[in-house]
Amino acid sequence: MFTLPFVHIGLSRAAALFALTTILITVVDFGEDNGLSGYDAVSLLTAYAIGDLCSRLITALVLDTRFLSSSATLLSMFVLQAVVMAVMSFESNYWVLLVCCFVTGLSSGGRFFTCTVMVAEEFDEDAISLNLGVMNFVSGIAGFIRPPIIEVHQEPRFLDELPDGPAVGSSSMGTRAGASLELSLVLGHDP
Repeated sequence: MFTLPFVHIGLSRAAALFALTTILITVVDFGEDNGLSGYDAVSLLTAYAIGDLCSRLITALVLDTRFLSSSATLLSMFVLQAVVMAVMSFESNYWVLLVCCFVTGLSSGGRFFTCTVMVAEEFDEDAISLNLGVMNFVSGIAGFIRPPIIEVHQEPRFLDELPDGPAVGSSSMGTRAGASLELSLVLGHDP
């Protein structure tokens, strides 16, 4: 069970869950901090949710048509989210943030879907339940590092030392780590 492919999929899922939950927790405050009204800030969350839902169908089509392999799909989703979160950290225009949240939802939902497909492809049918359970357990453990990171970003004494935006530190840290792990595995290098 603890083979390199399993560790790869488990860490990818953990990074995806970490980024997802961090965005859900912080995106409305982020929108308000960038001058958006309460309604507009909440609409960022709605755009994220719509992107997440759309990604379930889009990712299924990409994987079923074999347009990209599972690993390449996962890598492209990590890279896409890293780029979009970098844009979000420097942008305060409502429409740009709305599109960024939609695309972040696309990449997030696609990663969740792809990780599940990869477990089904990679492991024996008799062990799928256990592998999915362990993968989701590992993903949940990653959430324990979030509180201190969010405290640092929301604590006034730290604000002068850190750049603004959700892409700095918390969410993109997991996205960048996942993308680099994914890239090394797609290219056939050891992580």
